[in-house]
Amino acid sequence: MKVFVTGATGRLGALVTQHLVERGHTVGGLVRSEASAAKIKGPSVEPIIGSLQDLELLTRMAQSHDAVINCAFDHSGDFDKASKEEAASAQAIIKGLEGSGKKFIFTSGFMIGQDWSSAERDETFMSNPSGLARTDTERMVLDSQKAGVTPIIMRLSAVTHTAKPPHWFLYAIHGISQSFGFLPYIGDGSQRWTTCNAEDASLLYALALETAEAGTHVHAVQETITVKDLVEAVGRKTGQKTGSITAEQAGPMGLVGMLMSVDQNISSKWTREHFGWTPKGQTLLEEIANAQEGFLSNGGH
Repeated sequence: MKVFVTGATGRLGALVTQHLVERGHTVGGLVRSEASAAKIKGPSVEPIIGSLQDLELLTRMAQSHDAVINCAFDHSGDFDKASKEEAASAQAIIKGLEGSGKKFIFTSGFMIGQDWSSAERDETFMSNPSGLARTDTERMVLDSQKAGVTPIIMRLSAVTHTAKPPHWFLYAIHGISQSFGFLPYIGDGSQRWTTCNAEDASLLYALALETAEAGTHVHAVQETITVKDLVEAVGRKTGQKTGSITAEQAGPMGLVGMLMSVDQNISSKWTREHFGWTPKGQTLLEEIANAQEGFLSNGGH
């Protein structure tokens, strides 16, 4: 199958591309520069220079490929702006796929439009149509089934990680400690967080491409850990103290504080059984324990 992959040189997209090629597919990989194109060019990978803002290009690529996997999202700046860009790009891709029956695997997550209750959520739960950009985009992609597209939603864990570089959230926790004098967690730190090794998560894209049906939700969750366990693991590695703060104290932490307060009780039981998926990579806590000393010292740069 000839697959168009956005974000083909990113942390996740590069691994997705690798799995696709290993399984006999060919890839048209969206990259932003000639330098990035040189990194992925090969017998089974054709670099396509452009960006998510090139809407006409996205439509043409969707038309000329057998399937589309969206791995691109701009994490570098304004989240609302990036979410709107993502919505526009998804719409352009859907335009190119209409009436074809081709698969469109859209990358989503668990941190969008929920009511944040502690009830377990399996692959059947639907994001609340709350007007949040990414929630509405997921709904739009699912609705493309009515236009003859085969949409699949890939929900990634809150921390989909690789050892190098460490996940941005670890840098965020480390940075916040400078304000408190210790690594903080909120309340008793029992909030659950979804995590998955990126190598295992990326394999799910290939499995979904080959076997998933229209409207399928795939949960790329390797394990669920508590925020306290995560913070204490970082503390053991960095030699920093950890401690509890109140929700009010977490207010000035902005997005990071909000994320740390969320309880993600997510199941991946159906995903594991349906795709025969058994994660084999290091867990996040193992990755932190095995990291080199000073692994967060550069602040994520």
